[in-house]
Amino acid sequence: MNDDPQFKALFETSAEVLIGLAQAFRDYEQKSEPAWCGLARSICP
Repeated sequence: MNDDPQFKALFETSAEVLIGLAQAFRDYEQKSEPAWCGLARSICP
């Protein structure tokens, strides 16, 4: 593993972004996020 603190920060930030993106896709698929209803009424009942 690289001991460079900037590399570590970049790696951690990238992981947080990917986790958030995966959660956004899950929310979209499950229509569980109210924000999706405001953007596109056709995806929400």
